[in-house]
Amino acid sequence: PSSHTALNLPNIDQYFVKTKSYKNVSILSNYVAEIVKNNFNFRVFSPDELVSNSFNSVYEITHNNLTKGNKEGKISEILNENICQAMMQGYIMNGKYALFVGYEAFMPIITSQISQQLKFMYESRKAKWSNKISSFNYILTSTCYENNYSHQNPEFINSMLNKNYDFTNVYMPADANSCLMYYEKMIKSSNQINALISSKGLNKQYLSFEESKELVSNGMVLLGDKIKNPDVILACSGDYVFDETIETYKLLKEILPYIKVNIVYVGEIKKLAKGYSGSYSDEEYYRYFDKYVYCVYMFHGYESVIKNLIYERDGKYQVIGYKDKSDIAGTRLQKMKLNGLYRENVVNDICLKLLENGKIVLNLDFIKLFKEVNNVSAKQLSFLE
Repeated sequence: PSSHTALNLPNIDQYFVKTKSYKNVSILSNYVAEIVKNNFNFRVFSPDELVSNSFNSVYEITHNNLTKGNKEGKISEILNENICQAMMQGYIMNGKYALFVGYEAFMPIITSQISQQLKFMYESRKAKWSNKISSFNYILTSTCYENNYSHQNPEFINSMLNKNYDFTNVYMPADANSCLMYYEKMIKSSNQINALISSKGLNKQYLSFEESKELVSNGMVLLGDKIKNPDVILACSGDYVFDETIETYKLLKEILPYIKVNIVYVGEIKKLAKGYSGSYSDEEYYRYFDKYVYCVYMFHGYESVIKNLIYERDGKYQVIGYKDKSDIAGTRLQKMKLNGLYRENVVNDICLKLLENGKIVLNLDFIKLFKEVNNVSAKQLSFLE
Protein backbone atom coordinates (compact mmCIF):
# COMPACT_ATOMS: atom_id res chain seq x y z
CA PRO A 1 0.00 0.00 0.00
CA SER A 2 0.96 3.62 -0.45
CA SER A 3 2.11 5.59 2.56
CA HIS A 4 -0.84 7.61 3.80
CA THR A 5 -1.10 11.37 4.14
CA ALA A 6 -1.97 12.67 7.61
CA LEU A 7 -5.53 13.83 8.23
CA ASN A 8 -6.47 17.39 9.06
CA LEU A 9 -8.37 16.75 12.30
CA PRO A 10 -10.55 19.32 14.06
CA ASN A 11 -9.85 20.30 17.66
CA ILE A 12 -12.12 18.12 19.79
CA ASP A 13 -12.38 20.76 22.53
CA GLN A 14 -15.19 22.49 20.65
CA TYR A 15 -17.29 19.32 20.56
CA PHE A 16 -17.38 18.35 24.24
CA VAL A 17 -20.76 18.51 26.01
CA LYS A 18 -21.64 19.72 29.51
CA THR A 19 -25.27 18.63 29.66
CA LYS A 20 -26.65 16.18 32.24
CA SER A 21 -28.14 13.94 29.54
CA TYR A 22 -27.00 13.24 25.98
CA LYS A 23 -27.20 10.67 23.21
CA ASN A 24 -23.63 9.43 23.50
CA VAL A 25 -22.78 8.36 19.96
CA SER A 26 -24.35 11.47 18.46
CA ILE A 27 -21.41 13.52 19.76
CA LEU A 28 -19.41 12.04 16.90
CA SER A 29 -21.73 13.31 14.17
CA ASN A 30 -20.43 16.88 13.88
CA TYR A 31 -16.84 15.81 14.54
CA VAL A 32 -16.85 13.20 11.77
CA ALA A 33 -18.68 15.62 9.45
CA GLU A 34 -15.84 18.11 9.89
CA ILE A 35 -13.28 15.40 9.05
CA VAL A 36 -15.26 14.55 5.92
CA LYS A 37 -15.45 18.20 4.95
CA ASN A 38 -11.74 18.95 5.36
CA ASN A 39 -10.08 15.79 4.02
CA PHE A 40 -10.02 14.33 0.51
CA ASN A 41 -8.72 10.98 1.80
CA PHE A 42 -11.41 10.06 4.35
CA ARG A 43 -14.56 8.08 3.62
CA VAL A 44 -17.43 6.72 5.71
CA PHE A 45 -18.86 3.26 4.94
CA SER A 46 -22.23 2.14 6.25
CA PRO A 47 -24.94 -0.36 5.29
CA ASP A 48 -27.60 2.35 4.82
CA GLU A 49 -27.63 3.24 8.53
CA LEU A 50 -25.92 6.62 9.02
CA VAL A 51 -29.04 8.66 9.77
CA SER A 52 -30.56 5.82 11.79
CA ASN A 53 -27.39 5.73 13.88
CA SER A 54 -27.42 9.49 14.60
CA PHE A 55 -24.74 10.53 12.08
CA ASN A 56 -27.06 13.06 10.48
CA SER A 57 -24.42 15.80 10.15
CA VAL A 58 -22.16 13.53 8.10
CA TYR A 59 -25.00 12.78 5.72
CA GLU A 60 -25.97 16.43 5.41
CA ILE A 61 -22.40 17.53 4.64
CA THR A 62 -22.08 14.92 1.92
CA HIS A 63 -25.53 15.54 0.47
CA ASN A 64 -24.78 19.26 0.18
CA ASN A 65 -21.49 18.50 -1.56
CA LEU A 66 -23.24 16.33 -4.10
CA THR A 67 -25.92 18.90 -4.87
CA LYS A 68 -23.17 21.41 -5.61
CA GLY A 69 -21.73 19.12 -8.25
CA ASN A 70 -19.01 17.54 -6.08
CA LYS A 71 -18.83 13.92 -7.19
CA GLU A 72 -16.66 12.98 -4.20
CA GLY A 73 -19.49 12.32 -1.77
CA LYS A 74 -17.20 10.61 0.76
CA ILE A 75 -19.94 8.24 1.93
CA SER A 76 -20.51 4.73 0.63
CA GLU A 77 -23.85 3.33 1.74
CA ILE A 78 -25.08 -0.03 0.53
CA LEU A 79 -27.25 -2.47 2.43
CA ASN A 80 -24.59 -5.17 2.51
CA GLU A 81 -22.01 -5.33 5.30
CA ASN A 82 -19.70 -7.61 3.33
CA ILE A 83 -19.47 -5.20 0.40
CA CYS A 84 -18.90 -2.25 2.76
CA GLN A 85 -16.06 -4.13 4.43
CA ALA A 86 -14.48 -5.10 1.09
CA MET A 87 -14.62 -1.51 -0.18
CA MET A 88 -13.22 -0.22 3.09
CA GLN A 89 -10.29 -2.65 2.92
CA GLY A 90 -9.42 -1.51 -0.58
CA TYR A 91 -9.73 2.14 0.39
CA ILE A 92 -7.47 1.85 3.45
CA MET A 93 -4.91 -0.36 1.70
CA ASN A 94 -4.51 2.42 -0.87
CA GLY A 95 -3.26 4.79 1.81
CA LYS A 96 -6.51 6.46 2.87
CA TYR A 97 -8.66 6.62 6.00
CA ALA A 98 -12.09 5.17 6.67
CA LEU A 99 -14.83 4.68 9.23
CA PHE A 100 -17.41 1.89 9.27
CA VAL A 101 -20.66 2.67 11.12
CA GLY A 102 -23.18 -0.11 11.68
CA TYR A 103 -25.77 -1.75 13.88
CA GLU A 104 -24.14 -3.81 16.62
CA ALA A 105 -26.29 -6.85 15.82
CA PHE A 106 -25.23 -7.08 12.16
CA MET A 107 -21.51 -6.40 12.42
CA PRO A 108 -20.70 -10.08 13.14
CA ILE A 109 -21.53 -10.65 9.44
CA ILE A 110 -18.04 -9.32 8.54
CA THR A 111 -15.97 -11.09 11.20
CA SER A 112 -14.54 -13.65 8.76
CA GLN A 113 -13.33 -10.85 6.49
CA ILE A 114 -11.76 -9.07 9.45
CA SER A 115 -10.04 -12.32 10.48
CA GLN A 116 -8.37 -12.51 7.08
CA GLN A 117 -7.35 -8.86 7.29
CA LEU A 118 -5.85 -9.49 10.73
CA LYS A 119 -3.77 -12.36 9.34
CA PHE A 120 -2.55 -10.15 6.52
CA MET A 121 -1.64 -7.36 8.95
CA TYR A 122 0.20 -9.82 11.19
CA GLU A 123 2.26 -11.21 8.32
CA SER A 124 2.88 -7.82 6.69
CA ARG A 125 4.58 -6.59 9.84
CA LYS A 126 7.39 -9.01 9.04
CA ALA A 127 7.92 -7.55 5.56
CA LYS A 128 10.33 -4.65 5.06
CA TRP A 129 8.33 -3.36 2.10
CA SER A 130 5.12 -2.95 4.09
CA ASN A 131 4.16 0.68 4.77
CA LYS A 132 2.13 2.02 7.67
CA ILE A 133 -1.63 2.10 7.03
CA SER A 134 -4.43 3.84 8.86
CA SER A 135 -6.40 1.75 11.31
CA PHE A 136 -9.63 -0.08 10.54
CA ASN A 137 -12.15 1.74 12.73
CA TYR A 138 -15.66 0.49 13.50
CA ILE A 139 -18.45 2.18 15.42
CA LEU A 140 -21.16 -0.20 16.63
CA THR A 141 -24.34 1.46 17.81
CA SER A 142 -28.06 0.77 17.93
CA THR A 143 -27.08 -1.71 20.63
CA CYS A 144 -28.83 -4.81 21.96
CA TYR A 145 -30.79 -3.11 24.76
CA GLU A 146 -32.33 -0.51 22.44
CA ASN A 147 -33.54 -2.99 19.82
CA ASN A 148 -36.02 -5.79 19.29
CA TYR A 149 -34.99 -9.42 19.72
CA SER A 150 -33.81 -10.02 16.14
CA HIS A 151 -31.56 -6.94 16.40
CA GLN A 152 -29.71 -8.04 19.57
CA ASN A 153 -26.27 -9.55 19.13
CA PRO A 154 -23.13 -8.24 20.90
CA GLU A 155 -21.03 -11.06 19.42
CA PHE A 156 -18.65 -8.78 17.52
CA ILE A 157 -16.87 -8.06 20.81
CA ASN A 158 -16.12 -11.77 21.25
CA SER A 159 -14.68 -12.04 17.75
CA MET A 160 -12.37 -9.07 18.27
CA LEU A 161 -11.05 -10.23 21.63
CA ASN A 162 -10.70 -13.93 20.82
CA LYS A 163 -7.82 -13.02 18.51
CA ASN A 164 -4.35 -13.28 20.00
CA TYR A 165 -3.10 -10.06 18.46
CA ASP A 166 -1.82 -6.91 20.14
CA PHE A 167 -3.42 -4.71 17.49
CA THR A 168 -7.13 -5.32 18.14
CA ASN A 169 -8.96 -3.02 20.53
CA VAL A 170 -12.49 -2.71 21.88
CA TYR A 171 -13.52 0.60 23.44
CA MET A 172 -16.70 1.03 25.50
CA PRO A 173 -17.11 4.71 26.45
CA ALA A 174 -19.10 5.59 29.55
CA ASP A 175 -20.46 8.89 28.28
CA ALA A 176 -20.47 11.25 25.31
CA ASN A 177 -17.16 12.96 26.05
CA SER A 178 -15.26 9.70 26.49
CA CYS A 179 -16.90 8.49 23.26
CA LEU A 180 -15.41 11.46 21.41
CA MET A 181 -11.98 11.03 23.01
CA TYR A 182 -11.89 7.31 22.26
CA TYR A 183 -12.74 7.95 18.62
CA GLU A 184 -10.00 10.55 18.34
CA LYS A 185 -7.61 7.93 19.75
CA MET A 186 -8.79 5.48 17.09
CA ILE A 187 -8.49 7.85 14.13
CA LYS A 188 -4.98 8.89 15.18
CA SER A 189 -3.78 5.28 15.45
CA SER A 190 -2.27 3.19 12.67
CA ASN A 191 -2.05 -0.52 11.88
CA GLN A 192 -4.81 -1.34 14.38
CA ILE A 193 -8.32 -2.75 14.21
CA ASN A 194 -10.51 -0.77 16.60
CA ALA A 195 -14.14 -1.16 17.60
CA LEU A 196 -16.13 1.36 19.63
CA ILE A 197 -19.50 0.35 21.11
CA SER A 198 -21.83 3.16 22.12
CA SER A 199 -25.60 3.53 22.31
CA LYS A 200 -27.68 6.05 20.40
CA GLY A 201 -30.31 6.55 23.12
CA LEU A 202 -30.41 9.25 25.78
CA ASN A 203 -27.96 8.64 28.63
CA LYS A 204 -27.18 10.42 31.87
CA GLN A 205 -23.71 11.96 31.88
CA TYR A 206 -22.25 10.82 35.21
CA LEU A 207 -18.57 11.55 34.70
CA SER A 208 -16.85 14.86 35.16
CA PHE A 209 -14.70 15.99 32.26
CA GLU A 210 -11.57 14.99 34.19
CA GLU A 211 -13.00 11.54 34.90
CA SER A 212 -13.75 11.05 31.19
CA LYS A 213 -10.16 11.99 30.35
CA GLU A 214 -8.87 9.59 33.00
CA LEU A 215 -10.99 6.78 31.59
CA VAL A 216 -9.62 7.23 28.07
CA SER A 217 -6.05 7.72 29.28
CA ASN A 218 -5.98 4.75 31.67
CA GLY A 219 -8.67 2.46 30.25
CA MET A 220 -10.46 2.43 33.63
CA VAL A 221 -11.73 4.98 36.13
CA LEU A 222 -12.45 4.53 39.84
CA LEU A 223 -15.77 5.92 41.10
CA GLY A 224 -18.15 5.39 44.01
CA ASP A 225 -16.53 5.56 47.46
CA LYS A 226 -13.03 5.36 45.93
CA ILE A 227 -11.33 3.88 48.97
CA LYS A 228 -8.83 1.17 49.76
CA ASN A 229 -10.24 -2.11 51.12
CA PRO A 230 -13.91 -1.66 50.09
CA ASP A 231 -16.54 -4.20 51.09
CA VAL A 232 -17.81 -4.59 47.53
CA ILE A 233 -16.64 -3.68 44.03
CA LEU A 234 -19.14 -2.90 41.27
CA ALA A 235 -17.41 -3.12 37.89
CA CYS A 236 -19.05 -2.45 34.55
CA SER A 237 -18.54 -1.82 30.83
CA GLY A 238 -21.14 -0.33 28.49
CA ASP A 239 -23.04 2.95 28.80
CA TYR A 240 -26.51 1.53 29.47
CA VAL A 241 -25.03 -0.95 31.95
CA PHE A 242 -23.16 1.93 33.59
CA ASP A 243 -26.46 3.66 34.29
CA GLU A 244 -27.84 0.56 36.00
CA THR A 245 -24.59 0.11 37.94
CA ILE A 246 -24.97 3.64 39.34
CA GLU A 247 -28.55 2.82 40.34
CA THR A 248 -27.33 -0.38 41.98
CA TYR A 249 -24.76 1.63 43.94
CA LYS A 250 -27.42 4.11 45.10
CA LEU A 251 -29.78 1.35 46.22
CA LEU A 252 -27.06 -0.52 48.05
CA LYS A 253 -25.93 2.63 49.87
CA GLU A 254 -29.52 3.44 50.77
CA ILE A 255 -30.17 0.16 52.53
CA LEU A 256 -26.60 -0.41 53.77
CA PRO A 257 -25.09 3.08 54.20
CA TYR A 258 -22.12 1.77 56.17
CA ILE A 259 -21.00 -0.62 53.42
CA LYS A 260 -18.09 0.74 51.37
CA VAL A 261 -18.54 0.30 47.62
CA ASN A 262 -16.13 1.13 44.81
CA ILE A 263 -17.26 1.40 41.21
CA VAL A 264 -14.78 0.56 38.44
CA TYR A 265 -15.78 1.56 34.93
CA VAL A 266 -13.71 -0.29 32.34
CA GLY A 267 -13.68 1.37 28.94
CA GLU A 268 -10.78 -0.53 27.38
CA ILE A 269 -11.67 -4.06 28.34
CA LYS A 270 -8.51 -5.65 26.97
CA LYS A 271 -6.73 -4.04 29.94
CA LEU A 272 -8.30 -6.76 32.06
CA ALA A 273 -6.27 -9.53 30.43
CA LYS A 274 -2.67 -10.53 30.95
CA GLY A 275 -0.10 -10.86 28.21
CA TYR A 276 -1.08 -8.14 25.75
CA SER A 277 0.83 -5.00 24.91
CA GLY A 278 -0.82 -2.32 27.03
CA SER A 279 -2.41 -4.76 29.50
CA TYR A 280 -2.25 -3.83 33.15
CA SER A 281 0.48 -5.33 35.28
CA ASP A 282 -0.73 -7.13 38.40
CA GLU A 283 0.26 -4.14 40.48
CA GLU A 284 -1.79 -1.77 38.31
CA TYR A 285 -4.72 -4.16 38.06
CA TYR A 286 -5.12 -4.80 41.77
CA ARG A 287 -5.28 -1.08 42.49
CA TYR A 288 -8.76 -1.30 40.99
CA PHE A 289 -9.67 -4.91 41.73
CA ASP A 290 -8.69 -6.03 45.22
CA LYS A 291 -8.24 -9.78 44.92
CA TYR A 292 -9.83 -10.34 48.35
CA VAL A 293 -12.98 -8.26 47.72
CA TYR A 294 -16.17 -9.59 46.14
CA CYS A 295 -16.70 -8.00 42.73
CA VAL A 296 -19.85 -7.99 40.61
CA TYR A 297 -19.03 -7.18 36.98
CA MET A 298 -22.02 -5.95 34.95
CA PHE A 299 -21.20 -6.24 31.26
CA HIS A 300 -22.90 -5.03 28.09
CA GLY A 301 -22.12 -8.17 26.09
CA TYR A 302 -21.76 -11.89 26.67
CA GLU A 303 -20.39 -12.94 30.06
CA SER A 304 -17.77 -15.16 28.42
CA VAL A 305 -15.85 -12.08 27.25
CA ILE A 306 -15.05 -10.89 30.76
CA LYS A 307 -14.59 -14.40 32.16
CA ASN A 308 -11.97 -15.13 29.51
CA LEU A 309 -10.16 -11.82 30.04
CA ILE A 310 -9.90 -12.15 33.84
CA TYR A 311 -9.11 -15.87 33.80
CA GLU A 312 -5.51 -15.34 34.92
CA ARG A 313 -6.33 -12.65 37.48
CA ASP A 314 -6.94 -13.52 41.12
CA GLY A 315 -10.20 -12.34 42.60
CA LYS A 316 -13.74 -13.09 43.71
CA TYR A 317 -15.82 -12.29 40.64
CA GLN A 318 -19.43 -12.64 39.60
CA VAL A 319 -20.01 -11.66 35.97
CA ILE A 320 -23.49 -10.72 34.72
CA GLY A 321 -24.00 -10.04 31.03
CA TYR A 322 -26.27 -10.43 28.03
CA LYS A 323 -27.94 -13.87 27.85
CA ASP A 324 -30.23 -13.68 24.78
CA LYS A 325 -33.26 -13.52 27.09
CA SER A 326 -34.77 -10.15 26.16
CA ASP A 327 -37.38 -11.34 23.66
CA ILE A 328 -39.76 -8.43 24.26
CA ALA A 329 -40.54 -5.07 22.69
CA GLY A 330 -40.04 -3.20 25.94
CA THR A 331 -37.80 -0.56 27.45
CA ARG A 332 -34.06 -1.02 27.71
CA LEU A 333 -34.42 -1.50 31.47
CA GLN A 334 -36.99 -4.27 30.94
CA LYS A 335 -34.61 -5.99 28.52
CA MET A 336 -31.68 -5.68 30.90
CA LYS A 337 -33.83 -7.11 33.69
CA LEU A 338 -34.58 -10.22 31.63
CA ASN A 339 -30.81 -10.73 31.32
CA GLY A 340 -30.21 -10.29 35.05
CA LEU A 341 -28.67 -6.82 34.66
CA TYR A 342 -30.86 -4.92 37.11
CA ARG A 343 -30.32 -3.35 40.49
CA GLU A 344 -32.52 -5.56 42.70
CA ASN A 345 -30.93 -8.72 41.32
CA VAL A 346 -27.39 -7.43 41.91
CA VAL A 347 -28.16 -6.03 45.36
CA ASN A 348 -29.68 -9.38 46.32
CA ASP A 349 -26.51 -11.22 45.23
CA ILE A 350 -24.30 -8.75 47.07
CA CYS A 351 -26.32 -9.01 50.28
CA LEU A 352 -26.14 -12.80 50.15
CA LYS A 353 -22.37 -12.56 49.83
CA LEU A 354 -22.12 -9.99 52.65
CA LEU A 355 -24.23 -12.24 54.86
CA GLU A 356 -21.91 -15.14 54.06
CA ASN A 357 -18.88 -13.00 54.94
CA GLY A 358 -20.43 -11.67 58.16
CA LYS A 359 -20.48 -8.07 56.90
CA ILE A 360 -24.21 -7.72 57.61
CA VAL A 361 -26.54 -9.44 60.06
CA LEU A 362 -30.20 -9.94 59.29
CA ASN A 363 -32.73 -8.67 61.80
CA LEU A 364 -36.35 -7.57 61.61
CA ASP A 365 -35.46 -3.86 61.30
CA PHE A 366 -33.18 -4.53 58.35
CA ILE A 367 -35.78 -6.66 56.55
CA LYS A 368 -38.45 -4.00 57.13
CA LEU A 369 -36.17 -1.27 55.76
CA PHE A 370 -35.24 -3.30 52.70
CA LYS A 371 -38.88 -4.00 51.89
CA GLU A 372 -39.81 -0.33 52.26
CA VAL A 373 -36.98 0.83 50.01
CA ASN A 374 -37.58 -1.77 47.31
CA ASN A 375 -41.33 -2.32 47.66
CA VAL A 376 -40.79 -6.06 47.52
CA SER A 377 -41.71 -9.14 49.49
CA ALA A 378 -39.25 -11.59 50.99
CA LYS A 379 -40.28 -14.11 48.33
CA GLN A 380 -38.77 -11.91 45.63
CA LEU A 381 -35.37 -11.69 47.34
CA SER A 382 -33.80 -14.92 48.42
CA PHE A 383 -31.43 -13.35 50.92
CA LEU A 384 -34.46 -12.26 53.03
CA GLU A 385 -35.81 -15.79 53.32
